[in-house]
Amino acid sequence: MIVFVSLVPNLDTKTLASAIPITLGFVGTYASLIHIFGAGNDQIDGKERLETPRVIFSIASRTTGLLIAVSVIMVFTWPGSTLDITNATLAGAGILGVAQTFTRTTIAIMNLYQTIDFIPKTEKGRGLLVAFALWPVSSFVQHTPLSQDIISLPGANWPGPSDNISHHPVELLVRKAQDGFRHLVDKQSKTLESAETEYRRRYSRPPPPGFAQWFAYAKSKNSILIDDFDMINEDLKPFWKIAPQQLHESVNHVSSFEHLALRKCGFTDGRFHGQGGGWIVEDLGKLLQEVSQGIPNVEFAFDVVDEPRVIITQQMLDTGGVSKPEFYDAHHQPIWDRTTSVCAHPSSPGKTSIIHDYGLNLVQDWHQSKDVCSHPEFSLMHGFFSSPMTSLLTDAPIPVLSQAAPTSFGDIMYPSPWYTAKMDQRVYKDEDDPLWEQKARNLYWAGSTTGSYSWNGTWRHSHRQRFVELVQTLNQTSHMYLEESKPGQWTSYKAVEDHSDLFDVKLTAIIQCDDQDCEEQKKFFTLGEKEERSRQFHSQFVFDVDGNSFSGRFYTLLRSRSVVLKQTVLREWHDERLIPWVHFIPVSLSMDELPEVMHYMTSHGDGRRRAKEIADAGREWHGKFLRKEDFTIYLYRLMLELARIMNPNRQVEH
Repeated sequence: MIVFVSLVPNLDTKTLASAIPITLGFVGTYASLIHIFGAGNDQIDGKERLETPRVIFSIASRTTGLLIAVSVIMVFTWPGSTLDITNATLAGAGILGVAQTFTRTTIAIMNLYQTIDFIPKTEKGRGLLVAFALWPVSSFVQHTPLSQDIISLPGANWPGPSDNISHHPVELLVRKAQDGFRHLVDKQSKTLESAETEYRRRYSRPPPPGFAQWFAYAKSKNSILIDDFDMINEDLKPFWKIAPQQLHESVNHVSSFEHLALRKCGFTDGRFHGQGGGWIVEDLGKLLQEVSQGIPNVEFAFDVVDEPRVIITQQMLDTGGVSKPEFYDAHHQPIWDRTTSVCAHPSSPGKTSIIHDYGLNLVQDWHQSKDVCSHPEFSLMHGFFSSPMTSLLTDAPIPVLSQAAPTSFGDIMYPSPWYTAKMDQRVYKDEDDPLWEQKARNLYWAGSTTGSYSWNGTWRHSHRQRFVELVQTLNQTSHMYLEESKPGQWTSYKAVEDHSDLFDVKLTAIIQCDDQDCEEQKKFFTLGEKEERSRQFHSQFVFDVDGNSFSGRFYTLLRSRSVVLKQTVLREWHDERLIPWVHFIPVSLSMDELPEVMHYMTSHGDGRRRAKEIADAGREWHGKFLRKEDFTIYLYRLMLELARIMNPNRQVEH
């Protein structure tokens, strides 16, 4: 019992399932070794009771050789596994780990003596004990790869990426994401007082004026999330260093030039005003109409095109900004150098690994996977960086609301009106969406070559063309795959495999290119016929990829009964609340992992089950958190925060 408690510091179901057979295995093994080697027989037969130190020394001297031999056999039996005997002995490198190791060792020694003291005194009893030891020992060997399920004390780590052995890495990412999502929902504040306390803890300042009214509105609309609006804080952080008057002057200046497509919008005495009209500006006013009386006076620049505008340099922040910002016309020109000009180390790649993925390059950190400062290879992987269709950029700190932007940009994110427009137009119709079981088990995408303007061969660096090329050459190119060599054990291999039946992908139009590049693409790609929008709902898997900016299809696809595979390098307002591996399947810009992800989620039982779970979760979450009311809740809070920034009486922070 002492050993059992030491193995199970956190008594949850998963831990108990692994700890019970392992504990029994240890006890049975100790007792069996005692019987086999005759250690302590004098004590057992009652002729002479040995002292405890002599008993322990007697057993240790007889079993050390056997244990070393077993260890060597296990290392060769499970090559590359996490069963590192030396490292596993130590629970961690820190003080807590050493203490935990000492505790486990002490308890094991105590249990060893306890086993000897109470071992059966008859041959029949000893025989039964040996027989009962066989099952837990085999169970221990069987469950050894599940060592990640044994939860150690906080701060102590079992060595190695143990979770790559027992389950496919996709399965592990789904589990971890689901746990994180449940925690995200459960931790939300339930009262105004707790929401205000949490706000101060996160941002080290009091909530903005009107926060109580915002909280009441959010609760009245059954908003699931109350506290997690970190994106607003991050987007507005640079503007605390700029004088309010400077910000007002910059908004007035940029909105005076029609070609910049930046419209001055805001609220005065509870009434919305938008420069120039247009349905995009009007949509913003409609979303905030219900709460307009609670919004303080505020004004800002509103980007009415899809592409972002602002890359705020440190020099601009240090000098306090400018009243008359200048813009750089980067139409059809590479903008990678400007995009990464604000990066501290623009050529330093990095990756956050939660689990070992066998080199598949699975997306494990959604934000990091899109971070341009960590991925210099993006310069030749996405059309927005190599040759944007349109691009007017400034390095000045201007409060510009945009629909999407790369991680290094300084635009302020807001819910795109294209999403609400598609709701109003009923682009999705339930009657056009078959049940999961009636859909084809493949990945669907069809579209044109938006995403860049192609000239001098730049189409080869554009994201849409790269995706279609991968699928079109799938049976000619080597990719990384995993196979389950034995139950609970996965191995990787690289091979050319024809999984073209898993993809229904086509370009339907070659556009946004000069004559030479258009002709090159028509020769390279096999063009498909345009199809009805509802065609995409007939596949279990649907792909969503950036166009010239973000993809307006995303919410429509989430609403369907299909599972969405999402590839993007852009931030959007929903990044904190749409959780990868829970509501959609993230795809890296390299797409190295895509063939194996599709293979696993269509051919393996666990993969198929997880695919449907994600499809159902995305559909459910869309109905709960991507409503028009949720757009209003986000915009309402953004307006309160922005009004405080733009308040003429605000002090500049340094």
